[in-house]
Amino acid sequence: MKIEIKNRWSGEVILCGKYKSIKDCLEKNRNADLRGADLRGADLRGADLGGADLRGADLRGADLGDADLGGAKNYSESHDIFMELVRRKQCKVFTDKEWAMIGRITIHRLCWGTIKNKFGKKMLSVFKKLAKDGFNEYLDKYNKVLNYGGLDGRILRRLWGYKCTLNKNEGIRKGLDEQIQRL
Repeated sequence: MKIEIKNRWSGEVILCGKYKSIKDCLEKNRNADLRGADLRGADLRGADLGGADLRGADLRGADLGDADLGGAKNYSESHDIFMELVRRKQCKVFTDKEWAMIGRITIHRLCWGTIKNKFGKKMLSVFKKLAKDGFNEYLDKYNKVLNYGGLDGRILRRLWGYKCTLNKNEGIRKGLDEQIQRL
């Protein structure tokens, strides 16, 4: 059957061809750049997604059961991959408080800033448990959020120039306000 995987924002075709299924397409195009791919509702059970760039991919409703996510890149913005990684853990791995935080994040699809505001450093324990399994992007991203108010260091350097040094949240808001007013 003809399979087309399109960018969810632009409609541009990312992958196209004759395949048995979407899963077959992705496995034959391992390490594909799937940034922004519309994979809603796709049956990806057992698919090998290792090495795929999943930044901005829409995986809502996709069945990721038994999919190989090891080596996938840029998944830190995906609630769906987060839910799948948590689902694979035994219930006893997380405390009741951690399960409550996980539930709020997945049900409401909270953004990083809201996670920080609602849970603070308490959420680190969940991300550390996922990092132990090799999925460290959530922990890395959350540490940036906690240390730099959720702003990527590259963005700050662009706003402030390359002379800036980042010392936690010290002066970030004031400096950004000044830079934004100058723009």
